[in-house]
Amino acid sequence: MAKSIVTITGYDCYNNDGIDFTKLFVQADIDPNRGSGFSTPAMNFGLSANGGMFRGVIFPVQAEVETAQYSDGKGGFKKPVIIQCRLITSKPN
Repeated sequence: MAKSIVTITGYDCYNNDGIDFTKLFVQADIDPNRGSGFSTPAMNFGLSANGGMFRGVIFPVQAEVETAQYSDGKGGFKKPVIIQCRLITSKPN
């Protein structure tokens, strides 16, 4: 498990038809060997109830996240998931 400060550019959550999730769009630098800039891949953040903390939030926002990476049970790894998120409020100018 690892903690880091990230920029979250948005979120998506859904709970219907037996599907229940929250995804956070996290700003990530592009591999310098492939170019420059950043992209915003989606990272899983548990069930849709977790999305409630983002209602009314103006994006982008900085957050401290804790991630974990689990085995796929076949000798490899699944992509990292967010297991905790704490929004960091910015100070007014």
